[in-house]
Amino acid sequence: MEDAWSKISQEMNLPTAESKKKMDSLLRSYRREKSREKKAESQDQFVVKYMFRIGMPMKPSVFWETEITQEIHKIL
Repeated sequence: MEDAWSKISQEMNLPTAESKKKMDSLLRSYRREKSREKKAESQDQFVVKYMFRIGMPMKPSVFWETEITQEIHKIL
């Protein structure tokens, strides 16, 4: 395993320890972004299920958007 890190370090012109730190940082960033995507996907699924349950169209029409906008302005 150390041989592989040595080769990577030589290719990157960095010490082995710094190469490992960079890889750890990249992996943490990747996991964080994947987690955010998963959370966003989960929220999107919730919205779709809610719209289906209350009988709203999956892709709101211009009329629907206008109607909702008017209702929001009444409340405000």
